[in-house]
Amino acid sequence: IDWVEQLPKTAVRRRPVLGIIYALSLFATNTNQAMQKLAEIEVSLTDVDLTLVDSSDPMITGMLAVGQAYEAGVSDQMPSQAQHALDGLEQLPMAAAMWRGSAAILLGFAYWGTDNLKEAQRAFSEGLRSMEQAQNVSAIISALHLLAAGSIAQGRQHQARRYCQQASRLMETHGENWQGAADIFVVLAQLSLEQQQLPEAEAQLSHAQSLGEEATYTVTHHHWFVTMAQLKAAQGEWAASDRMLTEAMLAKIKGPAPEVRPIPAVRARLLLQNGRISEAAALLAERRITLATPPTYLREFELLTLVRLLLRQPIQPATHKEIQRLLTTLHDAAKMADRRRSLAEISLLQARAAHASGNETDTFRSLRTAITLGEQEQFVHLFVAEGEPVAHLLRQLAAQLNAPAYAQTLLAHFPKPAEQTETAVLLDPLS
Repeated sequence: IDWVEQLPKTAVRRRPVLGIIYALSLFATNTNQAMQKLAEIEVSLTDVDLTLVDSSDPMITGMLAVGQAYEAGVSDQMPSQAQHALDGLEQLPMAAAMWRGSAAILLGFAYWGTDNLKEAQRAFSEGLRSMEQAQNVSAIISALHLLAAGSIAQGRQHQARRYCQQASRLMETHGENWQGAADIFVVLAQLSLEQQQLPEAEAQLSHAQSLGEEATYTVTHHHWFVTMAQLKAAQGEWAASDRMLTEAMLAKIKGPAPEVRPIPAVRARLLLQNGRISEAAALLAERRITLATPPTYLREFELLTLVRLLLRQPIQPATHKEIQRLLTTLHDAAKMADRRRSLAEISLLQARAAHASGNETDTFRSLRTAITLGEQEQFVHLFVAEGEPVAHLLRQLAAQLNAPAYAQTLLAHFPKPAEQTETAVLLDPLS
């Protein structure tokens, strides 16, 4: 709606519905301008001589609340985002299904950012029902995408796949030429990658790309590049992986969703997998991630990346204790929120930390926990990406009595010991 720019400023301010829609569209290109427009609309609604509509109309105030919830999400103000979204749901009439759906989804983002994924999924489900009421295919697909992404965050791979299948059935009926369609195939690629099904992941990403940029949203477009970077790393194509992450940074536009996996932290993690320890350390230092960083949900990914970095270097006993305390804190938070993948990942790192300190009992207790959780949702890449240090522990565990059968399943996805490169063997001098 670039034509709005050609209108006199007073014309837009006198028509708050147009102004709100225009402001929301601006978030995709100019966040500061979008925020300024919303502020102008809020002021104009208090000027009875300026606006052409009833400023107390619940449709107008509800739409403004949705815009303010979006703005709060972009600014990482989750409490304000939740309050504005709730205000929107309270004020908007039931017939305004699309706007009510948007408010519910923004409420879900606020819950997600505060590690309340159960409530986030409920809010996304409410958003889906509203979009279905509005009979907007693109909005329905996008709501299903968010439910699938939320399920992945919970570590519920099977549930995420069911949401994607639901979206696929919708596209079989209505076609794939809808905004948000490509995002479904990116999620499917993430699920395939987690199961170490690399050809399937590549095909799904290729299909997503073939749908064109109009089949995704500006605030989600970077997910394709991040997922492709992780796939290329899994295939050992490190230069291509680096290029994809650079493209992801260029495509990244801050949206209202919480940023639980910052791209620089993803890059640091992949650098560690490639043995480029000093570069990974520099990235984490740039983001000021240390063992003293508050262990919040939004910092979990970065902190677990830091733990991986520390476990690849000679460290003092005092640092071992700090690592173990941090992992315990993160484990307790993940358990309370019932985030299964986080629990499996943290348990796996607890096993590595215990092994580094020479505590074999805790090593295999934690490793068994990680394997049990991994088998429930078929996590594979989580283990394989750790490389030889974890393969070594899995081989030791598999040789024990009553070893979990899934240990052998996981080992089948690792390169054989003779295939390991010298660099890979030396990645973790503590193992």
